[in-house]
Amino acid sequence: MLKSFTVLDVSGIVPLNSIKKEISIGNETLFWNHPWYHTLCLADKFPRLYALEMMKNCSVAQRVRGESWEWRRNLRGGAEMAQFLEMQDMINRFSLSNGNDRWVWLLQGISEFSVKGIREIIDNSMLLIASRKTIWFPCLPLKINICGWRVVGNRFPTRTNLATKGIDVPSTICPLCNGGLEFVIHVFGECA
Repeated sequence: MLKSFTVLDVSGIVPLNSIKKEISIGNETLFWNHPWYHTLCLADKFPRLYALEMMKNCSVAQRVRGESWEWRRNLRGGAEMAQFLEMQDMINRFSLSNGNDRWVWLLQGISEFSVKGIREIIDNSMLLIASRKTIWFPCLPLKINICGWRVVGNRFPTRTNLATKGIDVPSTICPLCNGGLEFVIHVFGECA
């Protein structure tokens, strides 16, 4: 799930900080790699400590209960010690409770994640919004309804539309009348 959200975040569709892990007992949540503290992965917040950590897949419960740290080398002063003290202060203020850890969805005003919800967000950000409703006339044959829909939406492969899409056409002039550019409006209305 996190890998998918990372792709959506990089694409600018759904921000990664729209999900977080809600901690109860802390056994199912990775201390460094899950966004559980203010929608933020601690590996990103404390990069120097994460680089030194030997147990990168430790759980939140292990760290909050105070299990010993395993560093590649001893911590040095300066930025490493400042990050460690800030992280220790954060851990000391955090308490565990009974229950299962769960993912929380911060968008759409609900806390439960749903595939339908994420699908709506992706669709709204990527799909074109129609400027008007498509009106189908049930008394007409389907091919006439589709032709009308294509005319209204400028969805015919006219020479101008093909050139816009990067397809090599010899000319964008209408081959029927040689009197204007071949647009949908020209073909279905102005061409003599």
